[in-house]
Amino acid sequence: VDFMELNTDEGRPNPDEWRIPFEGQSMPQTAISQDELRQEYLDAEMDDYDLVFFRPGEWVNYTKTFEEGHYQVILKAAVMSSGATTLTLERVIGNATLPDQVTAPVGVFIAPGGGSSYDWIPATDISGAPVTVSLNGKSTLRLTKVSGDTRLNYLMFVAMETSAAAPSVVITAPVDGAAFVPGADVSITADASDSDGQVARVEFFAETAEGRQSVGVDTQAPYEIIVPNVPEANYILTAEATDNDGMISRSSAIAVFVDATPPSVISVVGKQSLTAVLIQFSEVLRADTATNAANYAVSSASGAIAVTEAELSADGTTVTLITDLQVTGDEYTITLNNLSDLAGAGNVIPADTRVTFNAVGPLLQGEDGFVIWEAEAFDRNPDGLWIEDTDRQGASGGVSMVNPNGTGGNESNTQLQYDIIFTKTGTHIIWYRAGGDSGTDDSMWLHVDGARPPNRTTGNRASMTGFNGAIFEWNSRPQDGAGQMTFDIDEPGLHTIAVARREDGSYADKFIITTDPNFNPDNFGEFGPPSTPRQGEVVQSNNQVEISLDPVDTEGVENASVTLTGDAVITPEDALLVLQWQRKVGDEFIDLSGETGTSFMVSPLTLDWDGAVVRFNATSIGASAVSQEAVISVIPETAPPQALRAQGNAIRQRVSVSFSEPLNVSSAEKAGNYKITSAEGSLEVLTATLLGNPRFVLLETSEQVVGAKYTITLNNIADTAATSNILNGGQVKFYSLGALLPQTDDGLIVFEAESYDFNTDDLWVEDFSRGMPSGGVSMVLPNGAGGNETSSQLQYDVEFTKTGVHIVWYRASGDSGNDDSSWFWLDDARPANRVDGNQASMTGFSGKSDFVWVSDPQDGASPYTIEIDELGLYTIALARREDGSFFDKFVITDDFDFDPNDYGPMGPPETREGSPALPEVTLMTPLDGEQFESGTSIPLEVEIGASDRNIVRVQYFAGVELIAESTTKPFSAEWADAAAGEHDLSAMVIDDVNDLVATEHAVVTVVTVEPIQITELNLDGTGANLIMEWQGGMGPYTVQKAASLSAPVWEDVGVDVFSPLTLPVDGATGFFRVVAP
Repeated sequence: VDFMELNTDEGRPNPDEWRIPFEGQSMPQTAISQDELRQEYLDAEMDDYDLVFFRPGEWVNYTKTFEEGHYQVILKAAVMSSGATTLTLERVIGNATLPDQVTAPVGVFIAPGGGSSYDWIPATDISGAPVTVSLNGKSTLRLTKVSGDTRLNYLMFVAMETSAAAPSVVITAPVDGAAFVPGADVSITADASDSDGQVARVEFFAETAEGRQSVGVDTQAPYEIIVPNVPEANYILTAEATDNDGMISRSSAIAVFVDATPPSVISVVGKQSLTAVLIQFSEVLRADTATNAANYAVSSASGAIAVTEAELSADGTTVTLITDLQVTGDEYTITLNNLSDLAGAGNVIPADTRVTFNAVGPLLQGEDGFVIWEAEAFDRNPDGLWIEDTDRQGASGGVSMVNPNGTGGNESNTQLQYDIIFTKTGTHIIWYRAGGDSGTDDSMWLHVDGARPPNRTTGNRASMTGFNGAIFEWNSRPQDGAGQMTFDIDEPGLHTIAVARREDGSYADKFIITTDPNFNPDNFGEFGPPSTPRQGEVVQSNNQVEISLDPVDTEGVENASVTLTGDAVITPEDALLVLQWQRKVGDEFIDLSGETGTSFMVSPLTLDWDGAVVRFNATSIGASAVSQEAVISVIPETAPPQALRAQGNAIRQRVSVSFSEPLNVSSAEKAGNYKITSAEGSLEVLTATLLGNPRFVLLETSEQVVGAKYTITLNNIADTAATSNILNGGQVKFYSLGALLPQTDDGLIVFEAESYDFNTDDLWVEDFSRGMPSGGVSMVLPNGAGGNETSSQLQYDVEFTKTGVHIVWYRASGDSGNDDSSWFWLDDARPANRVDGNQASMTGFSGKSDFVWVSDPQDGASPYTIEIDELGLYTIALARREDGSFFDKFVITDDFDFDPNDYGPMGPPETREGSPALPEVTLMTPLDGEQFESGTSIPLEVEIGASDRNIVRVQYFAGVELIAESTTKPFSAEWADAAAGEHDLSAMVIDDVNDLVATEHAVVTVVTVEPIQITELNLDGTGANLIMEWQGGMGPYTVQKAASLSAPVWEDVGVDVFSPLTLPVDGATGFFRVVAP
């Protein structure tokens, strides 16, 4: 249904928006019909609906397929107003898919008011005579409200036995393009005839920007009317002839100009070719005056330049002057003479009218690293197959560019090319505001200097996508590959950026190139920041930048990291602002590539940063400010690297060892630096490989014994400090693990991602570089590698010993929302409880550069659950959904309270043959809910259950803060000087292979205790009892009595009591005190 909705109350952006209903609305508005239900609705037990709230001037189109014939059209409707209702019926005779549709009249529906019952209203002419419409095949008819209040139920088309022919009509005067002075009397004449009858009437219409209206009717030939005192405007005239059979025809339209105002210049813009100028005028110009190059003179302070040609646009309002070469940045003056409009007397622009423009060159990257431009501001469109589009709503300048569906073209020739002077080198990010109706209309190639960028030559890495189903939205997303759409500029200067055809039907609206990886155009409103100036363009800016936070001198240890922070404010607040960090080299400050924003981290902090001077430059269009300088000092590292953990795999005969810092390659890869021993015998280290993450070494060994506890002794292992620090005599232990065990008694199944049973098409590969995987290895299906859900799987054979609902935890990592999900399969299919939508998608780790534990389905509530109906062996699969998703480890449990983080960042050890069970551990002291007085030491104690594990250390935490540690049995400790407040305490129990398990938490309160003060001591009304009140201290309280203050012994008269306390009177005098621990 096509429609015109004039109401803006519901937040529609344009009052004349057509075809696409506003999001969340169903317009035109409908309501359940009050008419008698037709039989088909009764049979289907369905409601019928009316069209309601249909306002004058609004219309609806209906497209149906008809058998060839003549039809009477009858409207079933209820008139709700007291006055008459009128609607017109027209036939769309042009392209019904475009907004500017051409229609021909069919008739009108006229019904008297005064009632609310549903009646049949036939289509007639204006006099009430019946009319018919000739239809054949797919036809579009338009119903337009003229007046009244109605509820419209349906239209009925009745085939008529008639062969009546429609009349013909043509306007004979005035001629198309005629001009008149305001106030003139204008005569309009027409010829009309009817081949099978007589012409009954001819009605004349005039249309302006305010609408279309009838200006007269003539019922006798010759058909003529005179319109008196015509006001100034541009008019479109048409005539409609009606014959004796009620058939109606409309003439072709003609344009008439009634004007006494000379044309004026609206804008003048120099084009980047430096040989063209565009002048836009207030109205249509007479072509012979507009295209006469002698009517224009162009000059600058350097002298005159020749105008060689003047071209008039199709709509007659814009002139393009072709000139001799202009000088970039110079201001030019154009003197205009003898330019006339289309009025009868020819209104002429005032003599020697002068306008100015600046000669501009290519797009220019600003000091802030930004280039922003509209898609239609191209330098070249080689084959012309990209065209301007003004129909798609929401373009930032009202215009977008599209290579329309079906027009052809290719990547090499169908391009929009933009010349840009780059002032920055290094990595750049391109953002694009684009739209596409479907997945076949949502991508464009990026070219740099005539080819796909060197870092994007393979697969679809150069494809800009992500706007499937969007009207327009901002994206920076390659079809293949992670992160943003980046490219490199190696040398400053002129480069050509091109948008090349990949899928026709893709709409491009606006582009942004930046060096700031933290930039997001959505922070600047729907259309992003405004376009940036071209070379030579005068910058009009009131921006003001002020440094609000300067970086300070900072020091750090070699190979660690330091972070400097700073900030700036800009006026106005919504202006574009970039903070670019710089390092001093010689006497100049050089931009640090990719280092933008309010913080700058150096990691690793190598010695070449010692004494480095840094600052940041805050820039905006037309304004900038630099921060104070800060000096970075590097303290040489003196501590040797430490071996943190080792994991052994008896099946693959390898051991991964993780270290506290990056290692020197030559020392790490010398197999002789590692000695592996156990009670079962020694292992030969065949090879040692430093992995992509230089904190991990992978050892290939001789055959390992499953379940044996091995000790690795490390010697001559060096770090990467400028003066190497050497590890000698270091030791780390591990259990050599075998096959995956059935589900444990406590419901756990734990396995590493790389310990798969099958890799179905080998597209999943081991990765040794990303983050800190628990075994030094993770699995990834690389970006651009292809594959699909069915064929690209890692499969694991798992035996369940418990039925019911289980929770799946996964330790994963992903760069962005394009790299953060995979499907979970159970026995060759998505789990039965997760077949709909994205419920089987494991996600939740977008933007995580290191691995995190997650249990989060893409659709549905967390955690990620599966259902096991029967005991036995199942095949679990990790199936491709988004390439670039990294997986490290999995935990399956039937315990909803289980949290893998309780076992440290790596989670619990694998449940494999050879891995002794971890002990059950309990925090015995303090108890949950206990209170302590500030200044006292809080005792800390754990109970460790029976286990074959050798516990060597217990750490105690308040939240995430380490508060105490014990390395000797019974591993108790104290927390001294605990701050007042509530504290969440737990303990981490660690064995000699660095596996660990956490206790439950206990929440304790530390209070600051005031001295005890007795605030009241009085007899009650009877005189037989004493009322005592006090404050301060911390219970339990004891009240004591004595005969004097100096009495050596005080008698307890109330134990474990609270204020106020009632005591019986005993004797004439007595002394009391309150005692607390």
